[in-house]
Amino acid sequence: MKSVFRKIVSFLFNLLPFKTKEKMINKSTYALQLRHYLKDVKNEYQVTFNNTNFRNTTFRLNRSYDIERELMEQGGYDPETLSLFDFFIEPDFVCIDIGANIGNMSLCIANKIERGNGQLHAFEPGDVNFERLNHNISLNPNLAKKITTHKLGLSNKTETKYWTEMFSKGNAGFNYESGQAMELSTLDDYAVKHGITTVDFIKVDVEGMELEVITGGERLIDQNLPAIYYESWIGNFEEWDEKQEKLHAFLNAKGYRFFSFDLK
Repeated sequence: MKSVFRKIVSFLFNLLPFKTKEKMINKSTYALQLRHYLKDVKNEYQVTFNNTNFRNTTFRLNRSYDIERELMEQGGYDPETLSLFDFFIEPDFVCIDIGANIGNMSLCIANKIERGNGQLHAFEPGDVNFERLNHNISLNPNLAKKITTHKLGLSNKTETKYWTEMFSKGNAGFNYESGQAMELSTLDDYAVKHGITTVDFIKVDVEGMELEVITGGERLIDQNLPAIYYESWIGNFEEWDEKQEKLHAFLNAKGYRFFSFDLK
Protein backbone atom coordinates (compact mmCIF):
# COMPACT_ATOMS: atom_id res chain seq x y z
CA MET A 1 0.00 0.00 0.00
CA LYS A 2 2.84 2.43 0.88
CA SER A 3 4.49 1.72 -2.47
CA VAL A 4 1.30 2.56 -4.36
CA PHE A 5 0.83 5.74 -2.32
CA ARG A 6 4.40 6.87 -3.06
CA LYS A 7 3.94 6.29 -6.77
CA ILE A 8 0.77 8.40 -6.73
CA VAL A 9 2.49 11.20 -4.78
CA SER A 10 5.48 11.09 -7.14
CA PHE A 11 3.25 11.22 -10.22
CA LEU A 12 1.20 14.16 -8.93
CA PHE A 13 4.27 16.03 -7.66
CA ASN A 14 6.01 15.82 -11.02
CA LEU A 15 2.97 17.35 -12.75
CA LEU A 16 3.45 20.61 -10.82
CA PRO A 17 5.05 23.69 -12.44
CA PHE A 18 8.83 24.00 -12.22
CA LYS A 19 8.87 26.91 -9.77
CA THR A 20 6.40 25.19 -7.47
CA LYS A 21 8.51 22.05 -7.39
CA GLU A 22 11.69 24.05 -6.75
CA LYS A 23 10.05 25.83 -3.82
CA MET A 24 8.72 22.60 -2.37
CA ILE A 25 12.07 20.76 -2.48
CA ASN A 26 13.57 23.67 -0.55
CA LYS A 27 10.88 24.95 1.81
CA SER A 28 8.42 22.12 2.34
CA THR A 29 8.34 20.16 5.58
CA TYR A 30 8.78 17.11 3.39
CA ALA A 31 11.49 18.64 1.16
CA LEU A 32 13.90 15.70 1.42
CA GLN A 33 11.24 13.13 0.60
CA LEU A 34 10.06 15.20 -2.34
CA ARG A 35 13.60 15.37 -3.74
CA HIS A 36 13.48 11.57 -3.98
CA TYR A 37 10.17 11.75 -5.83
CA LEU A 38 11.48 14.27 -8.36
CA LYS A 39 12.03 12.69 -11.79
CA ASP A 40 12.80 15.79 -13.86
CA VAL A 41 16.15 15.46 -15.68
CA LYS A 42 15.68 18.38 -18.06
CA ASN A 43 15.46 21.33 -15.69
CA GLU A 44 18.06 22.57 -13.24
CA TYR A 45 17.02 23.30 -9.67
CA GLN A 46 18.59 25.55 -7.08
CA VAL A 47 18.66 23.61 -3.83
CA THR A 48 19.85 24.96 -0.49
CA PHE A 49 21.24 22.61 2.16
CA ASN A 50 21.58 23.29 5.86
CA ASN A 51 23.13 20.31 7.59
CA THR A 52 26.37 19.25 9.29
CA ASN A 53 28.34 19.63 6.05
CA PHE A 54 26.67 22.64 4.44
CA ARG A 55 25.45 25.74 6.26
CA ASN A 56 22.81 27.34 4.03
CA THR A 57 24.79 26.35 0.96
CA THR A 58 23.12 26.52 -2.46
CA PHE A 59 23.78 24.38 -5.54
CA ARG A 60 22.37 24.34 -9.06
CA LEU A 61 21.56 20.68 -9.65
CA ASN A 62 20.47 18.54 -12.59
CA ARG A 63 19.31 15.00 -11.90
CA SER A 64 20.81 13.70 -15.15
CA TYR A 65 24.22 13.87 -13.42
CA ASP A 66 24.71 11.01 -10.93
CA ILE A 67 26.69 13.15 -8.49
CA GLU A 68 24.13 15.93 -8.54
CA ARG A 69 21.21 13.53 -8.12
CA GLU A 70 22.83 11.96 -5.04
CA LEU A 71 23.69 15.39 -3.66
CA MET A 72 20.07 16.43 -4.03
CA GLU A 73 18.65 13.30 -2.42
CA GLN A 74 21.19 12.82 0.39
CA GLY A 75 22.17 16.38 1.20
CA GLY A 76 25.70 15.74 -0.04
CA TYR A 77 27.44 13.47 -2.51
CA ASP A 78 29.49 10.80 -0.68
CA PRO A 79 28.41 12.00 2.79
CA GLU A 80 30.78 9.53 4.49
CA THR A 81 33.77 11.33 3.00
CA LEU A 82 32.32 14.75 3.80
CA SER A 83 32.03 13.77 7.46
CA LEU A 84 35.78 12.99 7.55
CA PHE A 85 36.69 16.60 6.85
CA ASP A 86 35.87 17.50 10.46
CA PHE A 87 38.84 15.35 11.53
CA PHE A 88 41.34 16.92 9.13
CA ILE A 89 40.42 20.54 8.48
CA GLU A 90 40.79 23.53 10.79
CA PRO A 91 39.41 27.04 10.05
CA ASP A 92 42.86 28.44 9.20
CA PHE A 93 43.97 25.61 6.91
CA VAL A 94 45.09 26.05 3.31
CA CYS A 95 43.41 23.25 1.39
CA ILE A 96 43.63 21.86 -2.14
CA ASP A 97 40.79 20.03 -3.90
CA ILE A 98 42.06 18.21 -7.00
CA GLY A 99 39.19 16.89 -9.08
CA ALA A 100 36.64 19.35 -7.70
CA ASN A 101 33.89 18.40 -10.17
CA ILE A 102 30.83 20.59 -9.48
CA GLY A 103 31.93 21.66 -6.01
CA ASN A 104 30.31 19.16 -3.65
CA MET A 105 33.47 18.70 -1.60
CA SER A 106 34.91 22.16 -2.33
CA LEU A 107 31.91 23.89 -0.79
CA CYS A 108 31.94 21.49 2.16
CA ILE A 109 35.61 22.33 2.77
CA ALA A 110 34.85 26.04 2.37
CA ASN A 111 32.26 25.69 5.12
CA LYS A 112 34.96 24.32 7.43
CA ILE A 113 37.28 27.28 6.83
CA GLU A 114 34.68 30.04 6.44
CA ARG A 115 35.15 31.39 9.97
CA GLY A 116 38.94 31.38 9.87
CA ASN A 117 41.74 32.52 7.59
CA GLY A 118 41.80 29.32 5.54
CA GLN A 119 41.82 29.21 1.76
CA LEU A 120 40.90 26.55 -0.80
CA HIS A 121 42.40 25.96 -4.25
CA ALA A 122 40.01 23.88 -6.38
CA PHE A 123 41.27 22.21 -9.58
CA GLU A 124 38.87 21.00 -12.28
CA PRO A 125 39.92 20.61 -15.95
CA GLY A 126 36.63 19.72 -17.66
CA ASP A 127 34.79 22.54 -19.43
CA VAL A 128 31.28 21.62 -18.28
CA ASN A 129 32.28 20.66 -14.74
CA PHE A 130 34.37 23.82 -14.36
CA GLU A 131 31.44 26.00 -15.41
CA ARG A 132 29.14 24.21 -12.97
CA LEU A 133 31.75 24.44 -10.21
CA ASN A 134 32.09 28.20 -10.64
CA HIS A 135 28.33 28.69 -10.85
CA ASN A 136 27.76 26.79 -7.60
CA ILE A 137 30.47 28.81 -5.89
CA SER A 138 28.91 32.06 -7.16
CA LEU A 139 25.62 31.10 -5.50
CA ASN A 140 27.40 31.32 -2.13
CA PRO A 141 29.19 34.69 -1.88
CA ASN A 142 30.22 34.07 1.73
CA LEU A 143 32.13 30.96 0.62
CA ALA A 144 33.29 32.25 -2.78
CA LYS A 145 35.84 34.54 -1.12
CA LYS A 146 37.53 31.46 0.37
CA ILE A 147 37.91 29.59 -2.95
CA THR A 148 40.18 30.04 -5.95
CA THR A 149 39.32 27.82 -8.91
CA HIS A 150 41.87 26.56 -11.44
CA LYS A 151 40.86 25.08 -14.81
CA LEU A 152 43.75 22.64 -15.00
CA GLY A 153 44.50 18.93 -14.97
CA LEU A 154 47.46 17.76 -12.90
CA SER A 155 49.99 14.97 -13.43
CA ASN A 156 53.65 14.26 -12.56
CA LYS A 157 54.93 16.08 -15.64
CA THR A 158 53.86 18.53 -18.31
CA GLU A 159 52.08 16.42 -20.90
CA THR A 160 49.04 16.27 -23.13
CA LYS A 161 46.30 13.78 -22.32
CA TYR A 162 42.70 13.23 -23.39
CA TRP A 163 39.88 14.23 -21.09
CA THR A 164 37.06 11.68 -21.45
CA GLU A 165 33.83 11.06 -19.59
CA MET A 166 33.83 7.67 -17.86
CA PHE A 167 31.50 5.53 -15.75
CA SER A 168 28.67 8.10 -15.65
CA LYS A 169 27.70 11.55 -16.87
CA GLY A 170 29.84 14.20 -15.19
CA ASN A 171 32.62 11.80 -14.16
CA ALA A 172 35.70 12.00 -16.34
CA GLY A 173 39.43 11.36 -16.37
CA PHE A 174 42.61 11.15 -18.41
CA ASN A 175 42.70 7.38 -18.93
CA TYR A 176 41.82 7.04 -22.60
CA GLU A 177 43.41 7.64 -26.00
CA SER A 178 40.68 9.91 -27.30
CA GLY A 179 38.59 12.82 -26.11
CA GLN A 180 39.38 16.47 -25.48
CA ALA A 181 43.13 17.08 -25.63
CA MET A 182 44.43 19.04 -22.63
CA GLU A 183 47.87 20.02 -21.42
CA LEU A 184 48.52 18.91 -17.86
CA SER A 185 50.92 20.49 -15.40
CA THR A 186 52.22 19.46 -11.98
CA LEU A 187 51.07 20.71 -8.62
CA ASP A 188 54.64 21.78 -7.82
CA ASP A 189 54.98 23.86 -10.98
CA TYR A 190 51.61 25.47 -10.48
CA ALA A 191 52.39 26.24 -6.83
CA VAL A 192 55.61 28.01 -7.83
CA LYS A 193 53.91 30.06 -10.55
CA HIS A 194 51.08 31.17 -8.26
CA GLY A 195 52.95 31.59 -4.98
CA ILE A 196 51.33 28.67 -3.16
CA THR A 197 53.85 27.79 -0.44
CA THR A 198 51.61 26.42 2.31
CA VAL A 199 49.17 23.54 2.28
CA ASP A 200 47.59 21.72 5.21
CA PHE A 201 45.13 19.38 3.51
CA ILE A 202 44.93 17.84 0.02
CA LYS A 203 41.95 15.96 -1.37
CA VAL A 204 42.44 13.99 -4.62
CA ASP A 205 39.72 12.34 -6.73
CA VAL A 206 41.12 11.84 -10.22
CA GLU A 207 39.87 8.48 -11.53
CA GLY A 208 43.06 6.44 -11.48
CA MET A 209 45.69 9.19 -11.68
CA GLU A 210 46.32 9.50 -7.95
CA LEU A 211 49.96 8.41 -8.27
CA GLU A 212 50.79 10.97 -10.95
CA VAL A 213 48.97 13.84 -9.21
CA ILE A 214 50.45 13.27 -5.76
CA THR A 215 54.01 12.60 -6.89
CA GLY A 216 53.72 15.74 -9.05
CA GLY A 217 53.36 17.69 -5.81
CA GLU A 218 56.32 16.08 -4.03
CA ARG A 219 58.15 19.33 -3.29
CA LEU A 220 55.06 20.98 -1.81
CA ILE A 221 54.29 17.83 0.18
CA ASP A 222 57.85 17.57 1.53
CA GLN A 223 57.72 21.21 2.67
CA ASN A 224 54.39 20.91 4.49
CA LEU A 225 53.52 17.22 5.09
CA PRO A 226 49.80 17.95 4.72
CA ALA A 227 47.07 15.46 5.48
CA ILE A 228 46.16 13.76 2.19
CA TYR A 229 42.82 12.17 1.39
CA TYR A 230 42.52 10.40 -1.95
CA GLU A 231 39.95 8.15 -3.54
CA SER A 232 41.16 4.94 -5.16
CA TRP A 233 39.64 1.92 -6.83
CA ILE A 234 41.12 -1.35 -5.58
CA GLY A 235 40.53 -4.63 -7.40
CA ASN A 236 38.93 -3.16 -10.51
CA PHE A 237 41.80 -2.41 -12.87
CA GLU A 238 45.19 -4.13 -12.70
CA GLU A 239 47.04 -1.02 -13.86
CA TRP A 240 45.37 1.10 -11.19
CA ASP A 241 46.21 -1.49 -8.51
CA GLU A 242 49.88 -1.41 -9.50
CA LYS A 243 49.91 2.35 -9.23
CA GLN A 244 48.34 2.17 -5.77
CA GLU A 245 51.22 0.00 -4.57
CA LYS A 246 53.70 2.57 -5.86
CA LEU A 247 51.76 5.39 -4.23
CA HIS A 248 51.69 3.58 -0.88
CA ALA A 249 55.45 3.12 -1.07
CA PHE A 250 55.94 6.78 -2.00
CA LEU A 251 53.92 8.06 0.95
CA ASN A 252 55.25 5.50 3.43
CA ALA A 253 58.79 6.60 2.62
CA LYS A 254 57.82 10.12 3.72
CA GLY A 255 56.44 8.94 7.04
CA TYR A 256 52.79 8.85 6.05
CA ARG A 257 50.56 6.18 7.55
CA PHE A 258 47.23 4.93 6.26
CA PHE A 259 44.06 4.83 8.33
CA SER A 260 40.56 3.48 7.91
CA PHE A 261 37.50 4.93 9.60
CA ASP A 262 34.31 3.31 10.85
CA LEU A 263 31.69 5.98 10.30
CA LYS A 264 28.73 3.98 11.59
